[in-house]
Amino acid sequence: VNDLGEIMRKRLIWNIISIIITLSVFGFLHFTENWKSSPEKIASILAQGEIDITFKGEVSKKYMKILTVERTPEFFKDTHNTDIINEIKYFFSYFNLDLEIEEQREDELFKAFERIYSQAQYKIVKAEKKDEDIYISVDVYPINTMIQFEDEYIKIKKEIEQDINSGKLKATKSEKIRILTEKSLDKFFELSQKNIEFQDLKTLSLKVNKVSTGHFQVDTDSLAQIIEEIVPYKSLKSPY
Repeated sequence: VNDLGEIMRKRLIWNIISIIITLSVFGFLHFTENWKSSPEKIASILAQGEIDITFKGEVSKKYMKILTVERTPEFFKDTHNTDIINEIKYFFSYFNLDLEIEEQREDELFKAFERIYSQAQYKIVKAEKKDEDIYISVDVYPINTMIQFEDEYIKIKKEIEQDINSGKLKATKSEKIRILTEKSLDKFFELSQKNIEFQDLKTLSLKVNKVSTGHFQVDTDSLAQIIEEIVPYKSLKSPY
């Protein structure tokens, strides 16, 4: 069984790695060129753009204008692709699936998660300045696919264990994981093609920090938590 704290740290770390790649290169606001806009407005544009990169792989013209370094649409798409790859890695870790099969079905997995990500529903509601930082309220409708899949995964796992206990199936531990992976992925791909269902609306807070240069930057931990809430899993620990 995976440790509760460790499995959550893995997802947070994978999210932050990708986010830091983005923010360290171009995530600072060119505040001196946008002095007519309020810090709250600029921070809202930055927050919208950072979430868009993860789930859509594209950003608005307004976002492009506040960057200190010019970047091409391909750059944003590459960052988006990295986010999806990190989500796949977390998915396999969470359910303790066979990593060899991950490599074999890499293209299918990428397309499935890309479709799920593309359905994300979120909206920047308001920005409020507190001391030197700004807090962005974000309305999200959490995607229900991973919750649905976990229910199916548990059913498949129980069926395999029953077959092994009854003698109907003979398998080593590694063979059991492989069988579980293959059957679970078939169900996951089936779910990923259906109409996406959502949970009830949640309003979350995204922190935008003021740094020593006077510019603003999205807080990486805060952004990672927003991403986790948009694509939530059923529990805080692996069911395996």
